[in-house]
Parts: sequence; C-alpha cells; structure tokens
Amino acid sequence: MQKRIAWLDSAKGWGILLVMIGHTVLTGPLSVWIYSFHLPLFFFVSGYLFHPEKYATTLDFIKSRARSLLIPYLSFSLIILAFDFCKQAVKPLFGRKAYYSGVINQAIGILAQVRNTPYSGVCWFLTLLFLSQLLLYLIVKISERRLVRVAGLLLLFFAIGCQYMKAIGKPLPWHIDASWIAVIFVGAGYLARMKNIDLAEKAKWYAILAFGIISVLSTAWNYKIAGVRSDLYSSQIGNPVLYFIAAFSGMTFSLLLIRIMPNFRAITYIGLNSLIYYTLHATVFYPMLNPVIQKALKLVTHNSVVLNFGQAALCVSAACLLMVPVCYAVNNWFPFLLGKRRTPKEQKI
Repeated sequence: MQKRIAWLDSAKGWGILLVMIGHTVLTGPLSVWIYSFHLPLFFFVSGYLFHPEKYATTLDFIKSRARSLLIPYLSFSLIILAFDFCKQAVKPLFGRKAYYSGVINQAIGILAQVRNTPYSGVCWFLTLLFLSQLLLYLIVKISERRLVRVAGLLLLFFAIGCQYMKAIGKPLPWHIDASWIAVIFVGAGYLARMKNIDLAEKAKWYAILAFGIISVLSTAWNYKIAGVRSDLYSSQIGNPVLYFIAAFSGMTFSLLLIRIMPNFRAITYIGLNSLIYYTLHATVFYPMLNPVIQKALKLVTHNSVVLNFGQAALCVSAACLLMVPVCYAVNNWFPFLLGKRRTPKEQKI
C-alpha cells in the first residue's frame, strides 16, 4: 500500500511541475505537448483514488468532495483575491493608477465560474474536478459498478462534451461542459484500479518509447489541424479523436516513466502538497518572480531562446522553493484551508 501511495504522490508531483512549466513564458512545441496531457494526468490519478463504495449515499459523497475540493477552492480563491486587491491598493504609493475592475470580476468569478471569460475564477480546476468526480459517482451508481457499462457511459459523455465544444463552444457555468470530457480521464483511473492494472509490470522501455512517439505525433497532428494547442480552459480540443489519443498516450507515457524512475523526495513533497502548489504558483508567486528573473537574465543575455527557457526554469525552481514554508504553515497552522479538521504531521523535505 505504501508503495502505491508513494507512486501516486510522485505522479502528482511530476504533474504539478508540468502544470507550472505550462504556465510560464515558455511557448512552442514543448508547451503544446505538455498541454495535451498534463490535466488528464491529474484526472487519472484522482480516479485511481476514487472509492465510491465508501459512501452510503450520494449526499455523503457530495459532503466529502465539497470538504476536500470546494472548501480549498473557496479558501484559496479568497486568498488570491485579497492578494490581487493589495497589489492594486499599493500602486498609488508608487505613482501608478489602481485598477479594481479585474478584482471585481474575479470576485464575481468565484461564484460564476465561466471559463475563458473575466468571470472564470482562478482555481477553476478544483471545481471541474469536483463536478467530474460527482459525474463519475453517478455513472458508477447507475451502472451498478459494471465496468463495461461504466466505460460505455464515459465514452458517451466524452462524445457529447466534444460535440458541444465543437458545435457551440460556449463555456457553461461551473465547467459543466468540460466535466463531460474530463470524466473519461477520471474514469480511466478508476477502471485501471478496478481491473488491477499494474503499471510497474508494463513499464518497459519499448512501451514508454512507443507511447511517447504516439503522444508527440498525435499532438503535432492535432495542432496542425486546429492551429492551437489543446486546452480545456479555452474549450480548445481540436480533433476529438486526436485529442483523445494524445491525452491518453501522453498520460500513459508519463505514468510508465514515473514507475521506473527513482522516488525523489522533493517530487513526492510537491505531490503531497499539490493543491497548494497548483493554486498559488501562477497567481501569487509568478507575478512577483517573473519581472525580477527577466531583468536579471537580460543582464546576461538577450538571446530569446535562452531567456524563455531560463526564465521558465528559474521561475519554476524559485516558486517550488518559496512555497515550502507556505505548505508548512498551511498544513500545520491553517489546515482548515484544505478542508482538514486536524493538523497533519509536519512534512519534511
């Protein structure tokens, strides 16, 4: 059991690093490839930990998921809102004009949750995960835990979600439309656990290479057709079949690779604190780090490639280190922000 949990924490840790890299100034093929599977990877891990049989009623399930996802969503959304308000409030002290329209829109977005608009909410992934898990719970319940029926309904919702995004494309509040697509990745994790699929046995070099090649080729093909990278937030999936192949092959490539890699304590730590790293890296730390790192690098070089890669690498590294004391404080002094009732033991790095 401990080995399985360590592997899942490591997967979450590497997944968060991919998300953090994707949110940097880095552009080009690497960014396109990362966006093709980094969110599906998180959905899969959450599905692997999905145990609907633990809950006597649907209400019990909703209460549990609300505590672990919606309370952190609200807590960190308010923290980020306060941070952005303070950023505007201090501008007049430096002779700059304060603009509060973005803060007001962000406050509305906490409740509205409409992607790719001023009212999207900054922690949108948490509410999407909540709805996706709730949808999977209902699918499993309706299917009476018959895996073939579960798989069939997952494919049906995926097809409906893709058709909605292609034909209409208007995001629904609280990411209802995105949950129809995301649920297939959550469900894949659940089905993998139920079928006792041992990725360690399948983590051969030729399998890793094959899935890596399929991932890169399908991502490149989809990008060539759509002209944009895959991004659920922006309702951009391109060709549904290629999106499906790219997401699953990239996700499988990552999981197989993780299974043969040594267990780095720093990565596991990030995985254990993935919620904190996810919510704060691009909203609080990147806005402070990016200008400083960019100016420092320009003193050394003006090469655009070096600047982009250097800024991305330094920004991710610095944010990871700076969030360690934040994680300690939240876990030990403010666990209620995570929906926890007790202060967990100190996590060492």
